[in-house]
Amino acid sequence: MEKEQQREKILNHPKPLSPNQRRAVLSDKQHIRIIAGAGAGKTETLTRRIVYHLIYEEIDPAAIVAFTFTDKAAEGMKSRIYDRLKDLGRDDLRARIGDLYVGTIHGYCFRLLTDYFNYGNYDVFDDNQERAFLSIVGKDLGLANTGNYIRNCKNFLETVKVVEGELISNEILLEKSPEFLEKLNLYKSKLKENKRLTYDRMVSLAVENLEEKPDSLKHIKYLLVDEYQDINRAQEKLIQLIGRNAGLFIVGDPRQTIYKWRGSDETCFEDFAEIY
Repeated sequence: MEKEQQREKILNHPKPLSPNQRRAVLSDKQHIRIIAGAGAGKTETLTRRIVYHLIYEEIDPAAIVAFTFTDKAAEGMKSRIYDRLKDLGRDDLRARIGDLYVGTIHGYCFRLLTDYFNYGNYDVFDDNQERAFLSIVGKDLGLANTGNYIRNCKNFLETVKVVEGELISNEILLEKSPEFLEKLNLYKSKLKENKRLTYDRMVSLAVENLEEKPDSLKHIKYLLVDEYQDINRAQEKLIQLIGRNAGLFIVGDPRQTIYKWRGSDETCFEDFAEIY
């Protein structure tokens, strides 16, 4: 009876969830896809699902990973989780909220690479820093040989983003564009030489390393992903690898795709149902 009361407190505090939200929070299926548009209460559903795992199922905070699309969204969700745990009298779990990962995919990839795969002495370029870096090393890549150098650098980075985001193999590049592959490999060596990572490179490196050492994240029990319609193929592969032996809970609305210009692929959301 005490366990049931505990569950009802989670579902009804600070206000009762709707029937659809309750069903989502309580579902025991391993792979769950939730279609939720704006105003549907998806953030609260994700929050309660995490609190349910922590309190009712007694899952270790370090075994739960939640991806949001922005750092701002992550801070909002962490604040909600903290408040729910406080209101439910679980100060012991509040003290360990730092063990629970709630943040962006790129932030998690950096943690993964530094904690498990020997990238602890690397720093991360943002987009502006990467453009500035390429403007310095681009001549070594041959980007100044013909045409407009600035335009060549811009086109090169856009192509790199597609290659990394779609996980296009070296075999395909060798067949389709060996000259670009040579430039790409030299660019990667320049990044490595300067101990720098880029946003897209972090994801592809995380995928490569997890494919080689799949047991690195075997302790993860649940992976929750918000705004799933805005991921690309590399991120989809990463999610599959992290969630290989974990419960996978995704939320999104393919009608709300906003990052297609940055390489997102809304068909990933549709493919989830086919894959699982």
